[in-house]
Amino acid sequence: PGSLLSFNNEFEISFDCKIYLSTPNVYSGLFGYIFRIISPDNKNVDLVISPIPTRSLNLIIGRTDSLINLGLIDNAINGWVNFRVKFLLNEDRLIFYTPDSFYVQENIGFKRNDSFKIFLGVNEYGNFKTSDVPPMIIRDIRISEEGNLKYHWPLDEEQGNTAKSTLNNAEAGVK
Repeated sequence: PGSLLSFNNEFEISFDCKIYLSTPNVYSGLFGYIFRIISPDNKNVDLVISPIPTRSLNLIIGRTDSLINLGLIDNAINGWVNFRVKFLLNEDRLIFYTPDSFYVQENIGFKRNDSFKIFLGVNEYGNFKTSDVPPMIIRDIRISEEGNLKYHWPLDEEQGNTAKSTLNNAEAGVK
């Protein structure tokens, strides 16, 4: 908490996500941020769920510069789905993987040796602050650099506001 994660070139974030619906087939309130990744110069990549016109995942690159529809989220409704996003900083590119597809986006604005704030769900970080979060559970967050696992937060703690990486005891804030 309170610090940035730095990467030389290639890094990947993966996690499992489950979306809950209080009433089956009711999607009207299904909106919010799954993750936000922000560079020191306030460039951002967001993964959001949007109910309109259909319940879908969307990547937002920059404030409003680019919106990429990743498709329906039906397989994440009440079931675990693994998402992965790989950043190739030297190439200014990201690759987003779903269980059955992948998407490539160029010109995201991140650069080699950048540092990042990484949020899943709610955050209180400056102008990026949001409490718009879908009804979801996240688990098994992994961050790799150049193909080597660097952090792993299973998120299996039963109390408190801190999660510790099983690899190096690096702390992450939990709210």
